[in-house]
Amino acid sequence: MATFILEVYRPGLTARSSQAIVQLVIAAIGSADGAAPIRYLASTLAPDDEVCYLRLQSPTRDDVEALVRRLGLPDARIAEVIDLG
Repeated sequence: MATFILEVYRPGLTARSSQAIVQLVIAAIGSADGAAPIRYLASTLAPDDEVCYLRLQSPTRDDVEALVRRLGLPDARIAEVIDLG
């Protein structure tokens, strides 16, 4: 499985609204009947940049893109990442 960062920018993003995004993603992953398995790993808020980064594991980028479409987050960015240790 590959690891991806899902970057969600929202003006005025706070810890509370970031947590709502995280819960939305977790719920969508849990209710994705028949979809490829995606695992939520962690999230990070960059409050000064108004960005929430969600770390996900997925078989493919296409699966993460499908999740983003289901969530209605068309402006979210997806990047595959590699842990360097």
